[in-house]
Amino acid sequence: LRDSVDVVEKIGMDRSLREAEKADVVLYVLDLNQPRWDSLTAQIDNLSAPFLVLLNKSDLLNQHDQMEVRKNLQMLIPTLADQDIIFTSHLDPQSRDRVLTSVKLKLGDLNFLQEAVITSARQYEMSAYALEMLETTLAELEKNMGAEFVAMYLKESLLAIQRILGHVFDDQIMDRVFKEFCLGK
Repeated sequence: LRDSVDVVEKIGMDRSLREAEKADVVLYVLDLNQPRWDSLTAQIDNLSAPFLVLLNKSDLLNQHDQMEVRKNLQMLIPTLADQDIIFTSHLDPQSRDRVLTSVKLKLGDLNFLQEAVITSARQYEMSAYALEMLETTLAELEKNMGAEFVAMYLKESLLAIQRILGHVFDDQIMDRVFKEFCLGK
């Protein structure tokens, strides 16, 4: 994101900013060859979503320089925690894992229960069944039961979720659709 006179580029950047407002987590990537610290602080101030700052091309900096960049970045954005700053490089095979781990941690802090919407009795029943199968799986694991039993309960839970999402169609679902909805000729 930068200042531009190109109309199409401006439209793309505006769209990116609108999407960032709706995002659960924002990954803000800065090129360490040409970091735009001023635009970072302005755009971070406008974010309501949790964010991570990915500093790309970190292979160009030694350990001391990376520490200086981290310190300066935290002075610019005092709310930025150490774990929210990730040094990445395509030359470092661990970069991907660090980013994925950090995203998982950020998503784990969010409360998705407020966003779940169940719109039918069938969805509720399938959700309850999926949860029951997961609880049974945990119980079987605690009893050190065989992998085939654990896998069976996990599969049942997965099938229930797939039914909610419409990825599995069986005769019972079709019977239920015809029973619950009045379909004309």
